[in-house]
Amino acid sequence: MKPLLSFITCLLLTDRYNATGGGTLSNFLYDYKTQYIMSVVLFWIIVVLLIVLLIVIISKKNRIIGIKIKELAEINKVLELKNKEVAELLSKKMERDKIINEIVGEMKNIELKDKISKEIMSRIVKSLKDTVSDDVLTDFDKYFLYIHPDFYNNLHKMYPELTQNELRLCAMVRLNMSTKDIAEINNIEPNSARIAKNRLRKTLGISNTEESLFTFLSEF
Repeated sequence: MKPLLSFITCLLLTDRYNATGGGTLSNFLYDYKTQYIMSVVLFWIIVVLLIVLLIVIISKKNRIIGIKIKELAEINKVLELKNKEVAELLSKKMERDKIINEIVGEMKNIELKDKISKEIMSRIVKSLKDTVSDDVLTDFDKYFLYIHPDFYNNLHKMYPELTQNELRLCAMVRLNMSTKDIAEINNIEPNSARIAKNRLRKTLGISNTEESLFTFLSEF
């Protein structure tokens, strides 16, 4: 096979040599070798340029991805701060409402003989009651949806069987509220809140995984 290739190469060189109009064979071979080397060098220059271009493109894409990741991290950081603010706001509101209700209860037990004093006391009690939210959960939905407007819809699309109470529980977990705070805002015992969270894990299909409920719901 090699002799055949050598013979063919020889014929090609001879044809090219004759085409040039003669000259010494050594000059012809030198020119041919020079052209061959230049072709190889040019080929590798093109390869190197393509590699450099590819590296530049990849580096640019990685830089853009890095910027996007950083921006996303900043957005998540802001969201977590907002989540914390909402949870703290609701906690303070619940604590205030609790204190006001206790004051109202004590004031109702005060016995007043004077009719005018009774009327004044009645107005004070009414005024205090008006400052207490009749439905803390409604306030919770309002504050939560202000930060996560699509949370309920996205979750309901994936899990249409979730009840309104379960959706709200998901929102509370999404805010990273403690079991104690969840129990207080729903006016239930902490143990009942824990049971509700475990039941929710089963409904969402993550009861047999190590993934936390908070991490799972953060995707919505």
